[in-house]
Amino acid sequence: MNPVLRWLFVIILVMCPATWAHDSENTVMDSLGRNIRVPVPVRRVVSLSASGAECIQIMGRMDTLVGVTEHTKTRIGQFPEIAGLPSVGRGFMPNLEVIAELRPDVVLAWKTNPGPELERQLEPLGIAVLRLDLTEPKTLPEEMRALASILGTEAQARTEAYWEWVARWTAQIQNSIAGHPKPTVLAEHFTPLRIAGPGSGLYELTQMAGGNNLAGDIGIRSMQVDSEWVLERNPQLFVKSILLGKQNPEEDSLRIDRCLHSVLERDNWRLLDAVTENRVYVLDSDIASGPRYVIGLAELASWFYPEASVPSGKRIYEEWKTRKWMSPHKD
Repeated sequence: MNPVLRWLFVIILVMCPATWAHDSENTVMDSLGRNIRVPVPVRRVVSLSASGAECIQIMGRMDTLVGVTEHTKTRIGQFPEIAGLPSVGRGFMPNLEVIAELRPDVVLAWKTNPGPELERQLEPLGIAVLRLDLTEPKTLPEEMRALASILGTEAQARTEAYWEWVARWTAQIQNSIAGHPKPTVLAEHFTPLRIAGPGSGLYELTQMAGGNNLAGDIGIRSMQVDSEWVLERNPQLFVKSILLGKQNPEEDSLRIDRCLHSVLERDNWRLLDAVTENRVYVLDSDIASGPRYVIGLAELASWFYPEASVPSGKRIYEEWKTRKWMSPHKD
């Protein structure tokens, strides 16, 4: 179909009165500090991030999802509910025509990606663009509450129960390491030698886990450095974040081994305390940010303080997986 005619068809389709029959509107503040008007109740959502889908799953509103990204589609084990949902392409470069044809009330997007073209193309069609990062521990609680506010009272109740559960585990983890000397640490994002700095979830998590992060002075979320920069700081621990496929445990294990080997083989890194003490670790990015960061917090704390009785990340993951946080807590 001619692209112009296709978009004309889309405009007519999405403006159908039956589609846009909503009781009222709600104003939600997004991660950019903008007040976004959203029709309520929200019935149809497209999420451009897996963390967005994960938050909606926690809230018990997977029935509202009508489209997800290619990356989210690969995580069918985690999201069995999305098996039949269409893909809207890549999170940073979605297919806007497909999104428009799905007639969502809301599109969930990251704070800065995709760019403003998302609003320019979708808002004239009556589709609200809600930019919620839903990744960093510091901002995640309020962002999830903002999302829950447009998904109904049950979503709000489940969100509060979830954060009570996270708070309990966070307190247990941090109490278990209290009083121990803080080790020095550096953490690296996906790209080799791109160091996590203040404002990034990975940096924040290392601090929450009791580490003295030596990148505190770089002043930005991430910075590309060289090996000499790392050698000068000489951390006692080094953490590398990677994205695992989670389709095949053996493949994930091999990828972790290859990643660890590539870090250890860098120029002169045998001189680092972290290397000589065998304290270089690989962390799955899915538990370094987003709703499951408390699992990553437990993993990091156990690496930083092997002598402490840190709660098991595996146990926390099992509770998360079985939705134990939905049940009343019993000491």
